[in-house]
Amino acid sequence: MINPFSRVLMFLSFIKGDKVQEWTQAQLRWAIDYVAQTPGNDNHEYLWTTVADAFYRAFTNITREVDAQTDIKTLKMKGDHGLDDYISTFERLARLGGYNLADKAVIDMFVDGLPPSLAINVAKFNAPQSFRDWKRGAVEHHTTYMWIKSRFRNKGKPEARPTQEQWKKAFTKKGDDAMDTTPGRVKARATNTRPPLNDEEREKLRKEGWCFRCRKQGHLSKYCPEKPSQARGNPEEEESEGETIQATTSKPPLKQTNPFLAKKKTTAQDIIRLITDAEDDVKDTIIQEVFMKQDF
Repeated sequence: MINPFSRVLMFLSFIKGDKVQEWTQAQLRWAIDYVAQTPGNDNHEYLWTTVADAFYRAFTNITREVDAQTDIKTLKMKGDHGLDDYISTFERLARLGGYNLADKAVIDMFVDGLPPSLAINVAKFNAPQSFRDWKRGAVEHHTTYMWIKSRFRNKGKPEARPTQEQWKKAFTKKGDDAMDTTPGRVKARATNTRPPLNDEEREKLRKEGWCFRCRKQGHLSKYCPEKPSQARGNPEEEESEGETIQATTSKPPLKQTNPFLAKKKTTAQDIIRLITDAEDDVKDTIIQEVFMKQDF
């Protein structure tokens, strides 16, 4: 293992540069003088510890100062709750960097690190002249901003509007038929009609006086409320043979009325049913033109 004097010489040989040359030469002269005083001093550990301590005292503060001067120039306030941290960090870096908080250049660096909106409010309403004025104004306006944000967090925001797919889902038929994939049901959904009646079903409906379209009593199929409006009550459309025979049965004939011809008031359920029964392209057009408009 090399002795302390040789260790000092090797250590000083690695320290190069114009700014440290004078210090290096001074340490080298001191080490040589110490060794020359008494034989065996080159083996004293005191020789190494003295040079190491001198290096730490001379250059550690310089490194901290340079680092602080670099960091303070890029320091920014982060997030809504970062003002206190920003102020304390700025003051600490200014102290380590050897800055005077009263200097205009230092105040400018502090202002540059604030959010623009906050800096503008302080400049507009506080007319700051010193670092303390800027700090006090920043705290004042930021505190007000946080109170307003907390107090009116959910006010003034537009309510979420349903999407077109959500509207379309709302006007989709629900029930047992929704997942029925039998050929007759698939064809009925595609044409917005019920599956065709077989002979047995038709006979039963005719005897009991039920509508062939909606399977309800009280009207003929040509006056059925579920029939498209342009075809409902068409005078050229003749009653089906089965429904005409019903009028001659022993049961008293049901009063045949067309609620639309009688100027029946259209209800909300009538409109919902019409949209629900419409073709997909028609349904999409209605949703787009009525429900998706900006002012709806």
